[in-house]
Amino acid sequence: MTTTAKTARNSSTVSPRLRRGVGGREDFFARLLRIDARREAANISLEQLAAAAKVSRRAYQYNLAGRFAPRASALRRLDAALDLLIRDVAETHLCALWRSTLSLVALDMGLVPADVLAAAPQANLKGDENWMAAAQARHRAFYLLVTAHNVPMTQAAAVAGVSKQAVSKALRRVEDGREDPLRDRAIEMLAQALEVPA
Repeated sequence: MTTTAKTARNSSTVSPRLRRGVGGREDFFARLLRIDARREAANISLEQLAAAAKVSRRAYQYNLAGRFAPRASALRRLDAALDLLIRDVAETHLCALWRSTLSLVALDMGLVPADVLAAAPQANLKGDENWMAAAQARHRAFYLLVTAHNVPMTQAAAVAGVSKQAVSKALRRVEDGREDPLRDRAIEMLAQALEVPA
């Protein structure tokens, strides 16, 4: 980020020089600064945002520096593109969290993570021991995802490709199973391995 942009960020008002540069359209400039602050907080590069919004990288930098005012249409595209990028980042993070949690549970149960990840929940192969073991691992992973990571059930269901009702049912089964001291301890140890309280 340029020194000019940093200075503008830390100031409650736009300097006279920047005001001339943006043609008095301080509201547009302030909106751009808010967009860029969100971009940085989400760890999205300037290049990513500019490309997604179909805005020139150089124009974006010039706008931040106050050399000329951003256009309203460009601000709308930047806002919309940033919302999509942030959503994509969140979905990618959630997918990685789900896979790592399920893999950890599988290892704890003596299962092969790749096999558990590959077992389709919709197959409903209740006569298959391997599928049933994978289903049990999914139930525990759902429990940790929702109760330990505070992931909403709707999001947990979406990332695993099941219904919210299936997640709710899995949570009840695991919770009922925690009446067994050994199972309860197993859940606690898994939560500790994930570095979150049970």
